Amino acid sequence: MSDRNKLREDIEDIIQVKYLYGAVVDGLCKGTHQASDLVRVFSDDAQVIFSPTASFIGLPAIKQTFAVDTPARSKMMWHSFSNPRIKVDGDTAKGDWLVQAFVQPHDADAPRQTIGAYEEKYVRTPKGWRISSLILHRS
Repeated sequence: MSDRNKLREDIEDIIQVKYLYGAVVDGLCKGTHQASDLVRVFSDDAQVIFSPTASFIGLPAIKQTFAVDTPARSKMMWHSFSNPRIKVDGDTAKGDWLVQAFVQPHDADAPRQTIGAYEEKYVRTPKGWRISSLILHRS
């Protein structure tokens, strides 16, 4: 496979991991996904930072957040991503995405909207690309 084709394949694999992230975290609120699905999205030592007071380090903390805490507070989540810019460097990569998300707490009549950008890092593992760092920058 040529270097150019390998780069395209790597970028496509990273895009699919990002889409899987949205499907899994949204599905955890709906009950259509399991916490174990997060191992296909995040590296074991990943970090997720939503704000200075909401950061989660390591897969166990990320599982707790998305599979237990979020569904306990919210009956619905919906994510949409666009405008990816991905730069692959060997077995690591960096990317950023625009994000629009809706979260509806159990006690709310309507969902709350978040608009912003994700700044991400990725790592190639023996099982494929995984998100190693996800930072939300709210607009």
